Amino acid sequence: NWNLTWSTRTPIFTSCFIKIGLIWAPIAFFWIFAPAEIYYMMWKKGMKVPWSTLNISKLVVVFFLMIVSLVDIIYQMIRFTKIDVRPVEYYTPFLIFVTMVRLMKDKDRRTKLMNEIMNGIKVLKLYAWENSFIKEVMSFRSMEVASLRAQAYLSGAITFVFSSAPFLISLASFATYVLIDPNNVLDANKAFVSLSLFNILRIPTALLPMIITYTAM
Repeated sequence: NWNLTWSTRTPIFTSCFIKIGLIWAPIAFFWIFAPAEIYYMMWKKGMKVPWSTLNISKLVVVFFLMIVSLVDIIYQMIRFTKIDVRPVEYYTPFLIFVTMVRLMKDKDRRTKLMNEIMNGIKVLKLYAWENSFIKEVMSFRSMEVASLRAQAYLSGAITFVFSSAPFLISLASFATYVLIDPNNVLDANKAFVSLSLFNILRIPTALLPMIITYTAM
């Protein structure tokens, strides 16, 4: 109600007003003015973004907002469930690290063996040890190929999850809205407005987890 917020000395801030003031207004500011400012600095000031104190402070604020949003999401997930729930980004860097370490170990063993063979090739030819060393090299190579295959499967699974993140976010949002309260009815107006907002955030929500994972690597 307009009168309860502005036409009184003790204003009552509704949840809608708080969400607009604290969430949608900053998001709209960043989405509208950030591209315009980057375009202005690139095309009017020498085709580069100057690392001034103002720009560095803006990046620090954006990074701080990202950290606060991530912490708030994790807190809300743990708050509404008795099970310790962690996002996908919590596990993927660890899995990628394990597969990379395994791959590097297998590659290092094969490389060392090949160096020894190349240094002692005359001895191998003299005693006719070619077949035994070929089997040894192929065994190391098979382990390396297995590590590469596991890494490829893991990368494909992570890419699939991250690519389907916008769809999963829409599905989870609609399901939460309908199931959290029997009075919530998902009509066409709410669905299409929400889908338009999700479509705007589709690329950032698809790229942000990849950036977090690659940064952790």
